[in-house]
Formats: sequence, C-alpha cells, structure tokens
Amino acid sequence: MLIIEGSDCTGKTTLANKILARCKELGHEGISIRHLGRPNEDTFDFYTDYFSMIEPSVIQDRFHLGAFAYHNNKMTEEHLRIVEGWIYSRGGFIIVLYAGDFRAYRKRIEDDHHHSILRNDILEEANKRFYGLAHCQKHAIIDFSYDIFPLAGDMVRYVSEDIVNSITDKWLKRRKEYLYGLELLQQDSR
Repeated sequence: MLIIEGSDCTGKTTLANKILARCKELGHEGISIRHLGRPNEDTFDFYTDYFSMIEPSVIQDRFHLGAFAYHNNKMTEEHLRIVEGWIYSRGGFIIVLYAGDFRAYRKRIEDDHHHSILRNDILEEANKRFYGLAHCQKHAIIDFSYDIFPLAGDMVRYVSEDIVNSITDKWLKRRKEYLYGLELLQQDSR
C-alpha cells in the first residue's frame, strides 16, 4: 500500500493519479486508487479499523495520519507504531504532502471553492499538523515528504516526474519484496 497523506488542496489525488499512470506504464496491472473520507468519530475505531484496509495493490489517498491531523486524540502514539508496523510489514510506503508557506496555503484554499466540506481554519490547522509530522520523525515514519509551497509565492509546485518515477520505483520494489515473501510463506505451508 502506498499512502499519500496531507490536508486538502496539497495535491494528493494528483500525485496518486501520476503514480498509478507510472505503474501502468511499467506494466503493473491490478493497482488501484482508494480514497478514505473522514471517518465518523463515533463509529470508526482509529486503531483496529485500519488493519483490514491495508492492501499491497492500493494507492491510498488519506489514511492513518489523518487521525492526528483532523481527529484530536483518536490515535495514541503506541497505536500509530503498531499500525505503521502493519503497513510496512506489507510493503507499505508513506508520503506526506504539506504547504510550508501557510499564507500561500490559506490563499489556495480560499480560491478553491470546491475543496472541502470543512472550514478553512480546520484545513489550515490540519496542514500545520501534517507539516509537523513531516518534520518530526519521532511521531510518524514517513518515506517521503514534500512541500508544495517551498518558497514564498503563490505558485503550487507539484511533485516532478522524476520524483514520481523514483517514488513509484521504490514502492514497487518494496511491494514486490512483500509479495515474494508472501508467496514463499504460502509455499512453505503446503
């Protein structure tokens, strides 16, 4: 599972589509994109409900780190470590996108009228939390983080084709190693 995290309007879906296109270009069929909406806090278990969703052939737009960015105190650090252990033990790869220029991000979400059902102040706070996760490795294990506004200015800088190719290749290698290990385990059990 390749997971792309970040607040609204940071390019998660755009990146997911580029990675999927790269996978198809390389002949990897059966990979799909899945989007996790914001779970209902009253019914979703921000620990155990993630386990059944971890699949090696999915590019996941939003996943477990949203529990920190949008849902205060819904996941403990101990549970985060366990969920990430499951993700990585199944060939996972985690990406966080964020806007380091908070002023430019505010303008972006104000200009995008279709971006979210959430208020802009909630999105801004979520972006700051993703920024914090990307810069503090003690909280989350992240393979790649990317600032869509690295310099002061209003231009969004999406992930380049070279970086998309590199991310995709690294994830596909990790995924292949997991699937090969799974195949060996299945052979041993026969």
